[in-house]
Amino acid sequence: MYHGILVQGVKQAKEIFKGGRFYWQEDNDPKHAAKINRGYLSRKEKDGTLIHLEWPPQSPDLSPIEQIWDYVKSKMDTTERSSKEVMWKKIQKEWNEIPKTVLRKYILSLKARCAACLNAKGYHTKY
Repeated sequence: MYHGILVQGVKQAKEIFKGGRFYWQEDNDPKHAAKINRGYLSRKEKDGTLIHLEWPPQSPDLSPIEQIWDYVKSKMDTTERSSKEVMWKKIQKEWNEIPKTVLRKYILSLKARCAACLNAKGYHTKY
């Protein structure tokens, strides 16, 4: 299933970047490391479509997007049942209302997060 998502994601990114080379990053989730997916990314890197950024083994997720998604989730009422469409609208509303201060906080924490990851040699950190 992930392979289809990967192929579609690369195709969409290629369209967004007008055929120019772009960076592709993912964590070490087992589905990302499957031979079929690694092979696909390797071929796309060799043909000049993308630059695949390697993720350190056992590292915490350093991407600020994870913290931003957690922020959005914290603003959602998860007890309320609704359709996919209603839920998607709620997610979009919360996403569009993220204060710039929150975005800055997570982006500016990246230096400390990277330092902590290096000190922990790629293993768990307080983040």
